[in-house]
Amino acid sequence: MCYIIIYSRKLEYINIVITRQDYIDSLLLDKATIEKHLALLSAYPYIQVSQIECDKSFFYCKEVNSLTVNVYMQEILMQNERLVFANPYALIEGIQVYSDPYFFEVGFSNFYGEGCFKNPDWKNDLVINNISSTTIALIEQYFIDNKATYHRPPLFFDPLRKK
Repeated sequence: MCYIIIYSRKLEYINIVITRQDYIDSLLLDKATIEKHLALLSAYPYIQVSQIECDKSFFYCKEVNSLTVNVYMQEILMQNERLVFANPYALIEGIQVYSDPYFFEVGFSNFYGEGCFKNPDWKNDLVINNISSTTIALIEQYFIDNKATYHRPPLFFDPLRKK
């Protein structure tokens, strides 16, 4: 088996990109699902298969960036800060195909309360990578629905200091 290992400093995990043939050989699915996956692989010549954990793999492809109409939002705790990531994807033949890059750091959780804050320039990466406006609107709606209820205190905040 031929594996390409990519170390991502931003997320601090190892992402294994497997070859197409290794992916096809590892499929333990019914015949109809295998045919759908093979049709997807042939329809998108630049599609890639990534495997984060031993049993979890997903597709991602730059060609679907403009076709994304769904987004998977997740919060990941990294170095005392909970970052908010958006993972845009399109459903093609019932299979989730993520954009390339398949994650965008769009904000961070409120450490001192509920909700989250968006990064000031969170839309730039999405627009540069040709992510659809529908997906950008879904991310915007996520920030509206999860608005921070308590803001961070200023740097070097001392609650015992008298005014």
